[in-house]
Amino acid sequence: MTTAICGTCLILLYLFIRYRVNRRRFGRRGIAGLQQFRSYRHFVVVATLESIVMIAAKLCGLAGLVLLAAAGFNHLKIKP
Repeated sequence: MTTAICGTCLILLYLFIRYRVNRRRFGRRGIAGLQQFRSYRHFVVVATLESIVMIAAKLCGLAGLVLLAAAGFNHLKIKP
């Protein structure tokens, strides 16, 4: 049962992180639809950090799916 709970928590964490990052990206958009930054350095730092965070979030989502699949297979296991 704890496997399913951990898997669900990881998937929810993935969805929350994705929502927050995409919301920040949307908030930086100007009238032309392009992201606006204060400087090039700010762009590089933010883009790099957001990429790292999104990769970590995707790994959390994948791990959550694996844990849910493991919990499902464990639940369907035939007991003698």
